[in-house]
Amino acid sequence: MFNLQSTIIGCKLLPCILTVLTCYVSVFLTFAAYDRFCQSSTSIFVRRWSSVSIARRAIICMIIALSIILSPIMVVWYISIDYGDVCLAYTDIGATTMIIVQTIIADYLPSLMMTIFGLFTIRNIHSERNRVIPMVSRAVRQRRTEIQLAKTLLWQVLDYIIFFLSIAITYT
Repeated sequence: MFNLQSTIIGCKLLPCILTVLTCYVSVFLTFAAYDRFCQSSTSIFVRRWSSVSIARRAIICMIIALSIILSPIMVVWYISIDYGDVCLAYTDIGATTMIIVQTIIADYLPSLMMTIFGLFTIRNIHSERNRVIPMVSRAVRQRRTEIQLAKTLLWQVLDYIIFFLSIAITYT
């Protein structure tokens, strides 16, 4: 039976792809939290950052940046002939540094940023509610939408912290 991970390409490429995809998930959730913060802001300048064109550019830039930053992960893995063509990771300082960078970028930094943007979003919604008394049903509907967005954001952040951050702490 053919084992892709016992080939040099599979041994180096599969961990890199899994690492990059994990980082993409956490960074894109952070972008969603930032977008909700921008949408709920009372400042016109900050609200301008919440647009489709800016989101597209940010996604493309982040895909390129993460791919470049995390590409050295391919150097960390090698095929060990001594143990029967098993894919192993080096344990030197460079490999350890790369794993620490990956853990910070994929686990700790996004959790912190999502929490900060979530708190700012909730603060923006509360300040808007206290500042303006809605006169029409459209304003009430818009406020409900903002509250639903804040709740969704809160659940996303909690899910991320429970599932991803706990795994990162366990394996660090």
